[in-house]
Amino acid sequence: MKKPIALLLAVCLCCLSGAGCAQTLDDEAAARAFAETFFASPYVDEPLQAHTLAVTQAAYGWQAVLTPDDAALPTLTVWFTADGRVQQFKNSAYALPSIADIDTQMVSLDDARRIDTLRNALFPDMPNNECGLYASADGASYYVLDRFTFWLGLIMEPDLIKLVSYIDLQTDAAGYPGMITRGEAVAAARQTIAETYGLSADTVNRLTVTQADFVLQSGIWTDADVPLPYWFVLLADPADSYQSQYNALIDAETGEILECHDPATAGNG
Repeated sequence: MKKPIALLLAVCLCCLSGAGCAQTLDDEAAARAFAETFFASPYVDEPLQAHTLAVTQAAYGWQAVLTPDDAALPTLTVWFTADGRVQQFKNSAYALPSIADIDTQMVSLDDARRIDTLRNALFPDMPNNECGLYASADGASYYVLDRFTFWLGLIMEPDLIKLVSYIDLQTDAAGYPGMITRGEAVAAARQTIAETYGLSADTVNRLTVTQADFVLQSGIWTDADVPLPYWFVLLADPADSYQSQYNALIDAETGEILECHDPATAGNG
């Protein structure tokens, strides 16, 4: 049964984000309990009865798939890290819209407040800024937050907010359909930097990721005419207090390296 907004505010979902969790999700039982809590939350509100829940270890954490006995109903999948951070959520009934030529619109104050309520309950890692509506389809509205880092698909009704998709591009396993993930972009950057500048495996592996941004706006991080979208990855060397910085731009669709710079040309800041 769908629950009104007043009841949503009364539900404690802190463990869905890892906030307040006493332990990591280091075995299947703990991961299953996390997934069950997520699917039963008022914002997802998917009954576990007449469904099969499969929980498996995946790259960078866990994957939980909730499959209904009735094949006509949607399958729900959530990916989350071992420390309880949701990376991505997908409802098979709602395909994410294309982001080609994306153009965002302002969000009403009422919708912004409702999105903020959901964010506080499920995704406290998500900043509360720069929210924009970029598409509507099949009764759902799709939003981007924090300069294309977080993506939300929501059914917004007067007495209901229902989550149908979520992507956290600050995590390594999450990715928009058709795009490489942050983890894949960082791996490509490391490989190219090692090959281009003759770095040893030990040196390139110790480089720390200090920035990894999914870019959908021209003129960000480069003056060159490069295809959008792309990943901007900045790697710095802790051996010299992160003064040595390497950066790479990677085509988010093909994985091709568009630009690569070493400390002499990459600059700081």
